[in-house]
This record gives sequence, structure tokens and C-alpha cells, in this order.
Amino acid sequence: LGLVQNAAEVGAYLLEQLQTQLDLPVVGEVRGLGLFLGVEFVADRQTKAIIPPEQMFFKRVQNACLEAGVTVMAARGTVDSRMGDHLLIAPPLIMNRADADELTHRLATGIRAAAATL
Repeated sequence: LGLVQNAAEVGAYLLEQLQTQLDLPVVGEVRGLGLFLGVEFVADRQTKAIIPPEQMFFKRVQNACLEAGVTVMAARGTVDSRMGDHLLIAPPLIMNRADADELTHRLATGIRAAAATL
């Protein structure tokens, strides 16, 4: 496969896996295209209320994911460039389905660990 085709196919698979495995109370939405994906975090899934900024949840997620063996770019600003925690996932274009499964498992582990600290 070429890199672009692989990114499209494995990215669609990864998005589906993340949407299924990250069905957690703190996950508001998982979205993306190809191998560039994002996870939005919320205090309440129904209202999409943000996690209070003083919780520094994006930092908790980043640290917990590192402990789980995966590097993510966690940040704030989903809502108004200042509030709303999220993380970005941009794995290599050569990723395969087995790698996507491993990434999904490690992300879920990290996010669950971070959520347990709230």
C-alpha cells in the first residue's frame, strides 16, 4: 500500500476502534481523518460541559498516557481557545491494524487512569 492509502484505511479502522474503546464518561467525542485524530474531554457527556480548567485534565491525560507507553499531544482550547481539554493523535503513516489495536489499548489505559483522578 502507498502511505496515503494506508493512512486512509488504517485511520478509518483506528477511528472506529477509538470510538468503541473510548466509550468513557470523560470522552465527549473522538473524531479525525486518516491518521490525524482527536479526543475531546468533557465533565458531562450529555451537556458537553467542560472539565474545570483548574483540574488540568489534559496534563493528567498526557502523563497517564506516557505511563501507559504512548506519547500524545494533550492541550486545552477545544471550546474557545482557552478552555476545553483534548488530545491529538498523529501516529506514523506506516501504522498497521495491529499497531492501531495496541495504540487504542494504551490510550484507553491512560485515559481511564487519568479519569480516576478526577
